[in-house]
Amino acid sequence: MSFNDQFSRIAASYATFRPKYPPALADWLADAAARRELAWDCGCGNGQLSTLLADRFVHVIASDASEKQIANATPHEHVDYRVAPAEASGLRDDCADLITVAQAAHWFDLTKFYAEARRVGRRPSVLALINYGNMELADEPLRKIVGRFYWKVTRPFWDAARTHVENALRDIEFPFDPIAAPEMKIESRLSAEQFIGYVSTWSGLQNMLKQKPESAEQWRAFQDELTAAWSESAVSDGTRLVRWPLTIRAGTIA
Repeated sequence: MSFNDQFSRIAASYATFRPKYPPALADWLADAAARRELAWDCGCGNGQLSTLLADRFVHVIASDASEKQIANATPHEHVDYRVAPAEASGLRDDCADLITVAQAAHWFDLTKFYAEARRVGRRPSVLALINYGNMELADEPLRKIVGRFYWKVTRPFWDAARTHVENALRDIEFPFDPIAAPEMKIESRLSAEQFIGYVSTWSGLQNMLKQKPESAEQWRAFQDELTAAWSESAVSDGTRLVRWPLTIRAGTIA
């Protein structure tokens, strides 16, 4: 089965620069599950959420269709990493107490994935789709620089599925009995270099550089402008607080 592979070519950078989920997210997911025997983290990428769940579940199966993402995943004694598409996981029937999809559901064939989730979920089980939206910066000049680069420069090159992230997953079908989720954010203190590393993992940027090689000059100009503005009011260690709002759409497979 083919899939929309946006991240294999930058899997190492993805593992290094993507924001890390807060432990409170894994706590809430574990508390929502009726049992804590097996969690399936689907579209796991490099295992950012998988390893958190592994501290709360007996066993975690973490799957991704990208071999390179799995090759760059963080090892954990309770995580079994597997290369498999979301829609055909290879897991046995009625086995998972929790199914999570973090920053990946917008790439799936959701009709087929939901059928797979119903097959794999051990009733009652929990399915949670998790996304983080566009980052938030307190400094107005930085917000303008990043916003302009996102909306005016790279936005035409993002896949159409990006709209689901921008809309906080409100516009996707979710045919499960909903579970109310708390508001959460990812928070991280980043240097300018780390923030630029994160931006380098944007699929829209990578698509732009591939489709329009001359746009490399715009990318370099953005890095120079952001670095200069970042240093003007950064704290003594050169970092700034960056926030990403989390969206959690959770429901019961009954």
